[in-house]
Amino acid sequence: MHMYFEVDFQEQAQHYQAVLHSRGVTVDLQPIEKLNARFLRLNPDLALCVDENGLWLSANGMKMQPDWKAEIPRLKRASLKSEMIARACQLGEKPVLVDA
Repeated sequence: MHMYFEVDFQEQAQHYQAVLHSRGVTVDLQPIEKLNARFLRLNPDLALCVDENGLWLSANGMKMQPDWKAEIPRLKRASLKSEMIARACQLGEKPVLVDA
């Protein structure tokens, strides 16, 4: 998977790469000048991106940067078995949240 990053945020991108690598995920760092709507349209494949807002996903010209910490109470209220994201990730009984 590609990880695009603005050159000012190379250190953060390398940190995220190391965290993901420790979990068995290989990412290819790709420095770019600016992460903007035009770049996202020209690079529609699923990718990770790093900028002043931190780490986020991009695909098909769109970006997604959810507040994962805000989702913890939702996971606790609902059963892990009923949450589609949790099911897709095949979480155990005690989910672990990583704030990279």
